Amino acid sequence: SNGRFLLNYGGTLSLAGNYNKAIEILKEAQNYNSSNNLYILLGNSYTELKRFDEAEKSYLKAISSIPNRLYPKYKLTQMFLKSDRLNDAKELALDICKSNAKVPSTAENEIKAEMKKILEL
Repeated sequence: SNGRFLLNYGGTLSLAGNYNKAIEILKEAQNYNSSNNLYILLGNSYTELKRFDEAEKSYLKAISSIPNRLYPKYKLTQMFLKSDRLNDAKELALDICKSNAKVPSTAENEIKAEMKKILEL
């Protein structure tokens, strides 16, 4: 579908460092789909451009669409660190460390280990 193509194209542009074009394409993709991946990709692109308010809004949309997923919270925590919001990063890191996944995974363990380091800052 057109939405999936735009999502993939926007993601590729973001990975290639073409953040402004990625944002343009991903915003167009929102007309077809509102997956949490789309909002994570938007958040990543905004973060790279230091457009932290828009990044935060994008990550929060991803979090609200699937609240028990750690990855969007992890990305938001990283954005807080990049934007010198250590207290917000620590608050979210603590929330992540307290969460229990239905199915534990290596990725979850790695995220939690990184969050524990943030709590020590």
